[in-house]
Amino acid sequence: MKRTVLAMLCLAVSAASLFGAFWYWNNVYAEIEVPMAPIPSPTVSSITVPVNDDEKLPPVDMPENPRGKLDHLVIYHGGKAIVSMDFGPATYDSLGWGSECGKVAYRDRDDFPKPGFASKNRSLVSGHVWCDRETYTLNDLDKVRKGDRVEVYYSSGDVAVGQAEADAAALPKDELNAEHKGQVNPRLRNSKKLRTMRVSTCDTDSPVRANGHLSANVYVLYTFKEIRFAEQ
Repeated sequence: MKRTVLAMLCLAVSAASLFGAFWYWNNVYAEIEVPMAPIPSPTVSSITVPVNDDEKLPPVDMPENPRGKLDHLVIYHGGKAIVSMDFGPATYDSLGWGSECGKVAYRDRDDFPKPGFASKNRSLVSGHVWCDRETYTLNDLDKVRKGDRVEVYYSSGDVAVGQAEADAAALPKDELNAEHKGQVNPRLRNSKKLRTMRVSTCDTDSPVRANGHLSANVYVLYTFKEIRFAEQ
């Protein structure tokens, strides 16, 4: 009888220990997948202007570029939204530039344009895959394939709509951003004035460098096809 009681007691202690370990892992270490931010509702009344194909500016009575502040980024794969995140301010430090946790940002220095703006420089947009335990939808950037759509929303209601030039690819961080003397890095610059954008984030399959950061980035190059100007 005593052995039975002792065995049951040991079993109960073991079960409690396992439950405690599971609870601790789930609440202290397990990843938290942050769901997609709501996709903005399209402007009810807007005028769509094709861009880039014929390299002409919008009609004289229309703005040249999207208006207002950057608001939201939506990335699609096969017609399904896989990334939906708000824009935040870019952050700069000794390691380069990036975004706040949970948001994307565009590089607003060195003449790099806002997404949808015409320039010989590509618009550069980036964000974190994760921060601490949080994992963001930008983690799915590697799913993008040639022809997939992107939408960049502005506070004015204007929307810049683009198309992936190629499948998502991975490249060492230094090579992605380096530009050798006398050469033009096509991941940073255009050969002529166009409306283009590069979206990048960390490649979670790449080795970790000595400074604790992943060694490569996943990136997608987009060309904007139209701007939907909200009627003011």
